[in-house]
Amino acid sequence: MGKRLFIVSNRLPVSIKTEEDDIEVTASSGGLVTAISGYLKKNADIGKSEFSETFWVGVPGCTHAVWEKAADRLPETTFEYLPVFINKKIYEHYYNGFSNSAIWPLFHYFPSYVEYNSTYFKDYLDANEIFLDTIRKHVRAKDVIWIHDYHLLPLASLIREHIPGITIGFFLHIPFPSYEIFRIMPRDWQERIMHGLLGADLIGFHTIDYASHFLTSAQMIFGLDNEMHILRYQNRL
Repeated sequence: MGKRLFIVSNRLPVSIKTEEDDIEVTASSGGLVTAISGYLKKNADIGKSEFSETFWVGVPGCTHAVWEKAADRLPETTFEYLPVFINKKIYEHYYNGFSNSAIWPLFHYFPSYVEYNSTYFKDYLDANEIFLDTIRKHVRAKDVIWIHDYHLLPLASLIREHIPGITIGFFLHIPFPSYEIFRIMPRDWQERIMHGLLGADLIGFHTIDYASHFLTSAQMIFGLDNEMHILRYQNRL
């Protein structure tokens, strides 16, 4: 059995709408979907993918019952869908609460707009645990997991705790702020986010400045020095 790729993002790249008894299923658009779909399609066309299978993990935006009904109408893709079902209240706190009312404004240098709500933060962590529960049911030790964006900052370390040797990559699609901004958050939030990101083997940012901000935060919060942008953390590079 070859190694497989698991792409993980907040939402699945599909939109499901229900109207009375009718279900409408359409492929989602957007930068992440376009980029990854292009990468997967190119590999499939040339027959050189190093992965035997590819899965996309995310929230489908509908109930489990609706998903079951929509399963035979899903767009044809080069990957399989793995839906994550999250309680509506937890999802609201995780997505509109902590992700978009704390992380988004702070990381974009608007600290005055940040909502410091401990319930939102707890449900943000709980939602990431639910992602973990779904992933654990499917992954094997030699698979590769590719996590995307600020909704899932704690996820890499959660996976690492259960599957220590697995390969994990993370890419942040928004800025990583300077330490002077990042440290505005409560200390335990800072530590959970940094610990979460450091569960990955490779962390990607848009610019060298964002990477440098992250390295500074790692040094200030955990005392981690880097050598050529490589960190040693919990006996890993």
